[in-house]
Amino acid sequence: MASLILASIPALLSRRRVGFRPPAVDGGHLLLLSLWALLPPVTLWFVSLAGESQLFLERFFLSGAPALALLWGLLLRAVEPPAVRRMALILATLATAGLAAASGRLTDHCRCVGD
Repeated sequence: MASLILASIPALLSRRRVGFRPPAVDGGHLLLLSLWALLPPVTLWFVSLAGESQLFLERFFLSGAPALALLWGLLLRAVEPPAVRRMALILATLATAGLAAASGRLTDHCRCVGD
């Protein structure tokens, strides 16, 4: 979301109109994507609260990642002009890579046999 705001600033400063035109998507599809994105983490959180198991871990959130990517794509597609969409995508990619590098998780991405 922050990348969309940051990408809109140059367009607004150049007096170009930045618009938001939602794509024609069936409400059922939006509901499905929203539930797909929200149900896995919420379910894991409740299971972790109710029992002794620690299921509320980062790797278990991957089941909702495709839905989040599709929702992000729908949101990004609604932004006009295309230059703002491209800039938002570049900023989001750089922010994700920067956060991954800052957290030190780029080197700790696998477990080797025997470790």
